[in-house]
Amino acid sequence: MEANLQLQEIKKEYENTLEQLSDPELILDWEKMEELVKKKSYYEKILAKAQEIEELKKQIEEDKTI
Repeated sequence: MEANLQLQEIKKEYENTLEQLSDPELILDWEKMEELVKKKSYYEKILAKAQEIEELKKQIEEDKTI
């Protein structure tokens, strides 16, 4: 279950990053904008892999019933 807690934390960080990216004042700070864009990309990769894992788990459970 520790992985689920870590994933929830990553989702929170991702949402926080999106919120920061939506700030119109951010355009004045290119370094911070670049940092946030990199974070967003990093979190998206992790969340996409987590989704793949969940889909595989479901597929395995379905295959067990066959």
